[in-house]
Amino acid sequence: MKHIFFMLTIFLFHQFCYGQNETTSNVITKLENFSEQHIAEKAYLHFDKPYYVAGDTIYFKAYVTLGEKHRLSSLSGVLHVELVNTNSKIDQSIKLQLINGVTWGDFALPDSLPKGNYRVRAYTQWMRNNGDGVYLDQTIPVGSPLHNKISESSTARTSTGSAKTDVQFSPEGGEMLAGIPSKIAFKAIGINGLGVNVKGIIIDSDNKEVSSFASTHLGMGYFYLTPLENKTYKAKLMYPGGQQSFIDLPKTGAKGITLKVNNDSLDKAVVQLIANESYFAENRGKTFNLLVYSAGLTNMVTIRLDSTVINLAILKRRLYTGITRITL
Repeated sequence: MKHIFFMLTIFLFHQFCYGQNETTSNVITKLENFSEQHIAEKAYLHFDKPYYVAGDTIYFKAYVTLGEKHRLSSLSGVLHVELVNTNSKIDQSIKLQLINGVTWGDFALPDSLPKGNYRVRAYTQWMRNNGDGVYLDQTIPVGSPLHNKISESSTARTSTGSAKTDVQFSPEGGEMLAGIPSKIAFKAIGINGLGVNVKGIIIDSDNKEVSSFASTHLGMGYFYLTPLENKTYKAKLMYPGGQQSFIDLPKTGAKGITLKVNNDSLDKAVVQLIANESYFAENRGKTFNLLVYSAGLTNMVTIRLDSTVINLAILKRRLYTGITRITL
């Protein structure tokens, strides 16, 4: 079964000073040229265990794929793999021969290795063209029989304090709009870079509780809110240790259109466009374009804004595994 994820972008293509066909053709041409000229490799390592103890051997199988369709790459013949210690220094480094994008390797861990979260980094020479931001970089927990062993679930360990916790709120479609129900995702990260379990309530500018939320996995979760015009909102966060903090939510837009995707169905993704009353009154009858970009292929759907809510479906069999970007 292929896995498809969606990224939503609101960038309105409709006819003002420039012709609709010219604008959309330029966008499609640029995307296709980028896909053809920007050939990228990606590395993935499949480990034999999720965590290790000093004295163990880390065994892994490596795959290197090419392009946005994630096909095994024959472009590179060597994969560089490094074991990085807790001080961000390279402890071990190996070069592995790639045969049709596949190879195997291992790292023998010394008995005296201190416990901690180590990292395995993998890249090809071709990947270095795009900087180390495209390298595979995976955290590997390592315990030690000479010290207290770290928890099996150490990578999901959470902080109990609120000091310097970074909490971000991200409305689906990019913006909260007055009168439109919004799905708002949040993520809480502690100073150690790990998720922090939080819960709380949403309070409006009249100090009334209008929603509540609680993280479900690694400090992440979501909630629903229908913002009103001329009102502001803030989150009152409560942490496991009893601390509290307040964070302002993004400002509510007075008028606009939002883009939502329901990805629950196995065979299709349901796309919903919702314009609030102010925006619909100004743009009723205008033509918009929905661009679907999947693994280097582009598809354009033309939509006329004749209702405040427009629904359409995208068949997943026409999409590729990976991230599909939908832009209005």
